[in-house]
Amino acid sequence: MIVCPNCQHHIPDDVEVCSNCGGSLEGFLYRLCPACGALSPAQNTFCHRCLAELKPGGAALKAAQDETIAPFVPTEPLPADLLIAPDALAQPQAGITSEQTPENAAADAAEPTEEQTHADDEGEQPAADDSVEPAAVAADEPDAATVPAAAHASEDPLTDLAASLPDSLIGDLAQTQDLLPLEAAVALPHRAHPPTFGRPGETEQYDAELFARISAEPASLNESRHVVLQRQQRLLPAIGRALLYLLVLLAALTPLLTGGQLFTSQAMLPGAEASALATSLNALPAGAHLLVSVDYDPAYAGELDPLTHTLLRQLAEREVNLVVMSTRPTGMGLAQRAFGVVSEETAAYQTYGERHALVGYLAGNEAALRTLSGSIDAAFKQDYVKHVPLSQLAATEGLATLAEFDAIIVLADDSQVVRRWIEQVHSRTQRPIYALVSARVKPLLQPYLSSGQLTALLGGASQGAEYSAASLGSAWKLAQGDAYVAYWGVLVLVAIVTNIAWVARKRTERS
Repeated sequence: MIVCPNCQHHIPDDVEVCSNCGGSLEGFLYRLCPACGALSPAQNTFCHRCLAELKPGGAALKAAQDETIAPFVPTEPLPADLLIAPDALAQPQAGITSEQTPENAAADAAEPTEEQTHADDEGEQPAADDSVEPAAVAADEPDAATVPAAAHASEDPLTDLAASLPDSLIGDLAQTQDLLPLEAAVALPHRAHPPTFGRPGETEQYDAELFARISAEPASLNESRHVVLQRQQRLLPAIGRALLYLLVLLAALTPLLTGGQLFTSQAMLPGAEASALATSLNALPAGAHLLVSVDYDPAYAGELDPLTHTLLRQLAEREVNLVVMSTRPTGMGLAQRAFGVVSEETAAYQTYGERHALVGYLAGNEAALRTLSGSIDAAFKQDYVKHVPLSQLAATEGLATLAEFDAIIVLADDSQVVRRWIEQVHSRTQRPIYALVSARVKPLLQPYLSSGQLTALLGGASQGAEYSAASLGSAWKLAQGDAYVAYWGVLVLVAIVTNIAWVARKRTERS
């Protein structure tokens, strides 16, 4: 059975149009279970309650149709106000005729006939008729199904409402076994049960007594007073700050007064690493080819520019051919500025293209360096300044691979940059690599120097000054060197004076 989506009437499966409302049954939504009467979605094959087969033509469906649905028996008695007393049912109702009603039949049976009255007067009992069978007597009783609907009418409005409902709705309401009985707890008013608290422990009892004692204790009138002293203006700290500012200013102006030759040229002694780098570069033959990669940002120019300038000055004295590149976008600008400073002091790098060439920025990190180690022309099609092929410049003429360079110098502020040069270039070309880096990067590259993958390693401004002293000898100068020495002198002086003043004040307070 299916349920009509328009009027909710129960229709057999083989009908295409509802017999009640005439609507189409193509879009029906529910099926009626033949076994238990529950409604299930139309796409279900089995009932969601009793698992009976819902599709027509099945053996389970035929067996379910033959079964008789048991009447609904409530599990709990209904409330007394919903029940109808038997006496009310026995009373005659208005508008009901005496023909073919059970009440009139019972009354007729109770009244004696003329033969019975005459027999009673004579004191005789009527003889029982053995020919009358109980089945025949029962057949004379009126059937409840043949009683007209008016015979069941009553003054109860619920009964009248039930009699006026259509058969389709009465059939839906007849499936009362789908409903659950009303629980007794739902019918009763809600009663809130007070929460049950456990017995307080020792900790809770102690906290409660402490809180009660603190809240009931009066405030003390003998509380200590907080005296706020007015801050005294001391003359000595103000004078000390002014003297400190003046000393720092004088330290910054020291290079203008000394020309960079007062302290650093006398006190700076080159270290072993700076001396080894200077000796290695001085051993290069005239006309050697070096690849210099400027791989640091302008933020580290104050630390790495002195190293770059000193390197270019030493290589200019050796008349070495330089090919300058960068793996940072800002590197070529720093290289141009460095060559501009050095070209004013030496004649070797004044003419572009003869002894030096700027080939440009190489992007791509590991992949780009791998390409460069195989072929220079594949990495750089033209130079950075004149935008001409590298074969047209005297400094790069005849250079095809990195194996033709005598050494590679990397100026970097990141250890990862130097590591890429070691992994992608040194492992393929076996060319010596010199790393000039910032002070914070040098400890990270020390293992590469110990393993021989780096030929030389210098870091920071201090080793830049040592390298200048080792490579240029008495002709070197570093204008910032005098300022650094003056700053150290001011720091030591301030530390001594402040400690003496603090000790003197403590002695005065004790006395």
